[in-house]
Amino acid sequence: MFLQNLVQKAQSLIDPAVLPEALGGTSSDRPSKAHLFRHQFRLPDSQSPLHEITAELTLPVKSSLGKNPAHTGSWDKTNWDRERGTHYVGQLHLSEQFLCFSTVNTSFISTASTSSSSAFTGRTHGTGPSGNGFTLPLCAVRRVERLHTQSFMFALAIQSWNGHEAGTEEKPGCPAPPKLTIQLEGSRQQCERFCDGLKKGLRQGIKEVENLRTVVQDSYSEYFLFDEFDQAPTATKPDGTPRAPPDTGLGNIFRYPGNSRKLRDRSKMRLWHEYMKDNGRNTTIVRQPDFHRLVRVGLPNLLR
Repeated sequence: MFLQNLVQKAQSLIDPAVLPEALGGTSSDRPSKAHLFRHQFRLPDSQSPLHEITAELTLPVKSSLGKNPAHTGSWDKTNWDRERGTHYVGQLHLSEQFLCFSTVNTSFISTASTSSSSAFTGRTHGTGPSGNGFTLPLCAVRRVERLHTQSFMFALAIQSWNGHEAGTEEKPGCPAPPKLTIQLEGSRQQCERFCDGLKKGLRQGIKEVENLRTVVQDSYSEYFLFDEFDQAPTATKPDGTPRAPPDTGLGNIFRYPGNSRKLRDRSKMRLWHEYMKDNGRNTTIVRQPDFHRLVRVGLPNLLR
C-alpha cells in the first residue's frame, strides 16, 4: 500500500509530455513537450527542456552599445536594477546545449500543437512562435555573474561572445553582443535548481568553443559587422592576416536574381547592420520587435 501511494505520488509529479514515447511519454496523436520545444526555438533533435522558470530580461539602451570599451568590461553589480533599459517578461528555458528565452509561451500550454510552435498562428503580436527573446548556445556564454538585488530574487548578468574579441575604439573588430540581465522569478529552490543546471551546461559548453569559432568565421554577418556600413572593408585582421569575404554562393559571382534596386538590398543591409550592431549577430542575436519587422520586410541576399 505504501509503495502504491509512492508510485502514484511520483507519477503526479512527473510531466509525461517531457518523456520520450518509449518511457511512457505522449502518443504520436499529441506531440510531446520536448518536440514542441524544439520546434519553437528551432533546436536539433538532441535537445530537450531540462529546466524552465519565469524570468524578466533587461537589455541596455541602444546609446550604451557599440564599440565602447566600457561595454565589454564589468558593470556595476550594485545599481544594475536602477539603470534604464528594455524589459521583457517571459519564460527562460534550459536544454543540454542552449539557453532560450521567449515572451510567447507557445509550447507549454494545454492547447499546444506543432503548428502553433512552428508557424505564425494565433496572437503572437507579429513575433511568431519564438516571440521576443534569444536562443543562445551555452558555448557562446563567456561570463555569468550573480547580481545584487533590492529584493531576494535571483538576478544574473550574462556576457556572450562569438568566439572572438570585440572591437574597441583603438582596435578594429565586431561590436560586443549586448549584455543580458535576467531576473529569475520563482522560489529559492527553483532558482538554485535552474542555476545548478546552467552551471553544468556551461562546463560542457567550454568544449564547443573552438567549433563555435569555426562556424562563426564563415558567417557573412561576422565579416559584415567588422567595419562601419559606409566604410571600406578592412584588408587585414587584427593579427595581420588578410581578410576575405566568406563564400555567399554563386549569386555573388553571377548576380542574384531580381533587380537589386527594386529589392532595395542596400537599404535592407543598412537596417540589418544597425540592428545587429546593437542586438548581436548570428549565434548571439537577440530578437526584439525590430527583428520581426526586418524579417517581414525581407532578408538581403548576402544575409540569407
